[in-house]
Amino acid sequence: MAEIIKTLNSVIRGWINYFKICCMKTLIRDISAHVRRRLRQIIWKQWKNCGTRFKNLMKLGIHERTSRKYAWSRKGYWRMSKNPVIHLAISNKRLEKRGLISIEKYFEKVHEPYFLIYDVN
Repeated sequence: MAEIIKTLNSVIRGWINYFKICCMKTLIRDISAHVRRRLRQIIWKQWKNCGTRFKNLMKLGIHERTSRKYAWSRKGYWRMSKNPVIHLAISNKRLEKRGLISIEKYFEKVHEPYFLIYDVN
């Protein structure tokens, strides 16, 4: 997972720096949500077994009954990645703690100085 996040961060930085002139806040928000959902799917898939999913959901603070319900779910990885319980367990803050840069924050950091320097007024 660390390798995936490291590679993803370098791609995000390069992409944002290349397109820093553009005004694309809504697109950035959509891409950021998609990337985080994809990472949740990868984590869910890495947990493989129902028992592992149950233990990890319990470690992440999900109630036992709810953890059992979702750990033994037969829904697909992509569908489970959109589940509110999985969002609660693998939150945006937890993904940032693992090293994922926030695409929105990085875009604002790079985008604003560009317009301050080249402002026509």
